[in-house]
Amino acid sequence: MAIEVKRISVIIPKKPHFGAMIIQIPIFLHLRHLYPDAQIKVWSPIEDCSFFLKHGLADDFYVYNKKKGFSFIGAVRQFNADLFINLGPYSEREHLVTILSKARIKLGFEPRFKLLKKGYTVTWKYFIQYRALNYISLFQAYFTDIVDPFSIVRSLKECSNYKLEPAKKPVCFMPGGVEGEFKRWGIDNFIALYNALESENSADFVYFILGPDEKEYVPIVESKLLSGRFAILMNCSLTDIVAVVDAVTCTIANDCGPSHIAQLMRVNYVGLFGWKYENPIKTMHEWFYPTTNSIALLPDERERDIKSIPVEKVKGAVQLIQNLICK
Repeated sequence: MAIEVKRISVIIPKKPHFGAMIIQIPIFLHLRHLYPDAQIKVWSPIEDCSFFLKHGLADDFYVYNKKKGFSFIGAVRQFNADLFINLGPYSEREHLVTILSKARIKLGFEPRFKLLKKGYTVTWKYFIQYRALNYISLFQAYFTDIVDPFSIVRSLKECSNYKLEPAKKPVCFMPGGVEGEFKRWGIDNFIALYNALESENSADFVYFILGPDEKEYVPIVESKLLSGRFAILMNCSLTDIVAVVDAVTCTIANDCGPSHIAQLMRVNYVGLFGWKYENPIKTMHEWFYPTTNSIALLPDERERDIKSIPVEKVKGAVQLIQNLICK
């Protein structure tokens, strides 16, 4: 007999960045689809988790911290969720709260202490696979009939009102990188890439997805892209990004938040990674989704500068995907 689910609790990880929230989207979209009338509450260790309410992924949230241990447990039990999902793989405190909740269905990653193991659990694969695959493997431990878990992200385009430009070979650029210049290929490189693609009939329009930290790029794009075949989406909605990414022949991005929308949608994708203190290969295991139509590019180990990745190399990667992979 199926358990009736009226209230759902989700503990999110302590990852405040936009990209870390993006890769949790499939879980929430599936919950909305499976239980359209259920109330979804986010339990958050980070102060700003309004992202989930803003995009209709949750109905309420509760911010907890170390000083509110007992009140956190009390609030969880008072909410009395039928389904409890703990997406945090690290903290034993969250595992304990999951156990003490009164939920009939409990999902969480394997705790270090086996006494805290209860309900449906899977092992978090550290630095082995794309983080979103860890989250979805936990979800599928109970919801076993979900075969193509990421396809639901594409459905968000139906909620977009953005008017796409008529073009045969549009591309999308995501030149952001909130963590610093070591993650930014550089707006001049992106502009040079579009000019190179356009000159070889590999692109005839480009969408720039920009955030608040990239507003200085606007006048540069407007002055240097002389063809005028571009559109700038500044601080646009999640649904508009999905609509654009779904329409283009390839998305080229730094390792930034919006790039995970393209990766979750498994569209043609070229990702650019930079160095900081160590080789980014280890980081890429968790933040790059390798598919048949995705390519990751890094700078030479001697350079260790993302801006040193040649435009010709990126152009070649884009053309390879465009020519060999059907969108």
